[in-house]
Amino acid sequence: MKIVLIQLLIFSLLTHSSIGQVDPKTTIDPIYGIQGYKSLVAYLEGDSIRTCEEKPCAGHVEDFYTSGQVLHKGFYLNGQLQSFKNFFPNGQIERKFGIVDENHCKLQVFYKSGAKKSEVKYGYGNVKEWVDYYENGNVEYEEKFDKSYEFVIFRDSYYENGNAQTTMKFENKKDHTYFKKEYHEDGTMAAEGLIHFFALIADYRKIDEWKVYNKGGKHIKTEAYVNGKLNEVKSVD
Repeated sequence: MKIVLIQLLIFSLLTHSSIGQVDPKTTIDPIYGIQGYKSLVAYLEGDSIRTCEEKPCAGHVEDFYTSGQVLHKGFYLNGQLQSFKNFFPNGQIERKFGIVDENHCKLQVFYKSGAKKSEVKYGYGNVKEWVDYYENGNVEYEEKFDKSYEFVIFRDSYYENGNAQTTMKFENKKDHTYFKKEYHEDGTMAAEGLIHFFALIADYRKIDEWKVYNKGGKHIKTEAYVNGKLNEVKSVD
């Protein structure tokens, strides 16, 4: 709801003459950044049209904060964004979006410090690859989808210290089964078992037996899952 309200506020002000009155506090979400322009990007299935002097915007358009600093630089065609850059009030780039070719595009998002926060590659309007970063530069999360964009090839996450938190890779590609490992922050194994992608509900769920380990690496129990629901727990002596 918070993001929706921010978007509504921005687009209620989206005229070339009045956008300069936007306050950073109402424009920048503390977690997701400047989200208000996404619905103007046709390549990301956005269907909103921006008008300039009562006509669909065309060419280069700039928006500003109340301080006079640049908020947004975009290139528009028929009222929709083809490429753009958004900026923090300190002048540091917040995100940039560009078209690679007629079917592919890329979005990069940054921290206020200038460090990269995430990079997303799209194909035919779908996420192809996604990588999130901690501000120290270490990877936080990464995933890659297959050519159909329906399911992931792998999906991994990491602790801020660089150690793996989870890894998930194909066990059997034909039936969409993955082997997933979960780790304690010190790098020792926490749990391991199978994940199945249920295409009808587009969800990844635990199945069959999962081994659970304590921080010392000892196998302490085995959990049995049916369609993602814990069915049985067996302790290991």
